[in-house]
Amino acid sequence: MKKIATAMSVMTLALTMQGCGSSSSSEESTELYSLYQDLADNIIIPNYQASSTAAAGLAGASGSIQQYCDAIGSGSEATALTTAKNAWLTTMAAWQRAEVHKFGPVTDDENALQNRILPYADLSISTCGIDQAAVSAQDVSFDFDARSRNQKGLGSIEYLLFNTDLTHTCPSQITETTDWNARTEQERKEWRCDLARIVADDLSSAMASVTTEWELDGSNYRGVFINPEKAEEFLTAISDGLFYLETIVKDKKLGIAMGISSSCSDFTCPSQLESAYSESSLANIKVNLESFEDFLTGNGGLGLDSLISDAGVPQVTEDLLQYVDDAITEINNNSTSAFDQATEIDSTLEETECTNATAAPDTPSSFPACNLYGHVKNITDTLKSGFVAAISQSIPEGAQSDND
Repeated sequence: MKKIATAMSVMTLALTMQGCGSSSSSEESTELYSLYQDLADNIIIPNYQASSTAAAGLAGASGSIQQYCDAIGSGSEATALTTAKNAWLTTMAAWQRAEVHKFGPVTDDENALQNRILPYADLSISTCGIDQAAVSAQDVSFDFDARSRNQKGLGSIEYLLFNTDLTHTCPSQITETTDWNARTEQERKEWRCDLARIVADDLSSAMASVTTEWELDGSNYRGVFINPEKAEEFLTAISDGLFYLETIVKDKKLGIAMGISSSCSDFTCPSQLESAYSESSLANIKVNLESFEDFLTGNGGLGLDSLISDAGVPQVTEDLLQYVDDAITEINNNSTSAFDQATEIDSTLEETECTNATAAPDTPSSFPACNLYGHVKNITDTLKSGFVAAISQSIPEGAQSDND
């Protein structure tokens, strides 16, 4: 608390020294400072802290993954696996809240920390690479840091814990997995679990690093974030971050996976789903939407709705909140996983029904994930028009046109 008070005193002095500028400029700087402080303290830092805490429970010698490893072959194996899976789901849900604010330390050094946590936005996991790593990890010289990013993070752990098929996915010429299928079921479970523990330890370390970077008693990136001299820079970063709903949620998590996007050359591309093994793809999107809503409303403090209101267009906020509610309601009313829906679309007739659902999301269909795409598109269309205009920002590169 004392450190926050000190930071506010420094801000007051800075604004006083800028008195030669217009009073409106000073007022805008003060408002942005208060907004950024609330976003940092009520949303960004708590999201990172929750993620770090969840990952710590997954990793380590006493973590749920190691507990499962120790239970393999015993009567408590199934219970321990369920506990580890639930811990992973908790960790993934916590991180999904942070996906909406990808700026700052998590993106430094070409997304070094993000790549250790969840590189899904850029690439899918390599199941063969993970299968090879499960074998190589048994060697004392195994260097996990040298592994490709498509073998790291939450996606890798999901494959190792949730995939019930113990057969490797590599072509026959891969030497590491030559005798994998001949090994006993218990040994294959143990080796996969050993790797999952290694990945989880790295994941926990990366999440802890992001959190420490932001915290007041760490590197205090929070102080950089609320610096009035960087107000416009971070307003752009915040705005661009929210377009995660466009480029990743709409275009990749739903658009490519459900075959709506031209980037999918088949009826659907379920392999492109996020969290297909755990069948929690839609749960992830729900959390993304909730986090987006937090940025709008402030989650107990100032939110972006204050800037929109100052611009004289509160209807933009009302529209966005309604569309978010529509999307979340669609998810809540759906009981079929996105993976199952995607695999059911295997004819032109079903493809047409999905397309129609995206255009008329309020009309029920056999494929609610396609309806969800339409609801999310309502949000992102409003982001591209009223939202960016209200806060004097531009549509970020990569989100300027629909990719469907």
